[in-house]
Amino acid sequence: MRMDDARVIAPIEVEVCVEGPEGAVAAAQAGASRLEVCSALALGGVTPGPGLWQAVRQSVGIPLTVLLRPRRGDFCYTAGEMEALEMDVAYARENGAHGVALGCLALDGSVDRERTARLVELARPLEVTFHRAFDHVRDQEEALEILAELGVERVLSSGAEARAVDGLERLRSLVQQAADRLRIVPAAGIGPENGRMILEATGARDLHLSASRRDDSPAWQPEQVCGLGAASLPAEGERVVTDGGQIRELLEGLR
Repeated sequence: MRMDDARVIAPIEVEVCVEGPEGAVAAAQAGASRLEVCSALALGGVTPGPGLWQAVRQSVGIPLTVLLRPRRGDFCYTAGEMEALEMDVAYARENGAHGVALGCLALDGSVDRERTARLVELARPLEVTFHRAFDHVRDQEEALEILAELGVERVLSSGAEARAVDGLERLRSLVQQAADRLRIVPAAGIGPENGRMILEATGARDLHLSASRRDDSPAWQPEQVCGLGAASLPAEGERVVTDGGQIRELLEGLR
């Protein structure tokens, strides 16, 4: 991929999010230079099962980053969730991943320096990407300095907007701040209609996109299918938690 604008430095890397081997093969055959493997992409992406990303790894020969996000919602994790993240990092490191994408925030909206440092240390020698938890921090300039200090190689961002095209000024500022210490990777709402423009406007060298479309399932039989999910999705600022009170109340009613 060649850019005429002198501000864009080759080589350009295009990373595509995929949820399985079929998507991985399609992305690789189309010319993607790297993949991020996740599950529940429509929900913002969560950690894929090891069998899934291993199947992706075996299906293509390009670098593969594993998204590590134990659940939808905020990026402030419990002790149990951190334990799960640490095990996922170790598994990725020991089983052929090229990199991991992760992100931990503190309750005040800053980067959780201690926890992020711990995960970065566990991940080495893998490449570490700080995912779009970066778009939830209170101060992106401050957060970028922390991540550069911790040795994170890449940061995904839309410039704290719903789409990268709406955050171009912020993204350009972040690229300039990052300099050669790490790479700012524009993400969100990127496609063939705006990819070149985003690179030229920001000076970034990478793009992160899903390149997805919706197809009808060949097995879909509406008259025989009932809904399996919630009637509405939780908001970004909501967690779905297990309510022990409901369980106790149910069990009391069964006695």
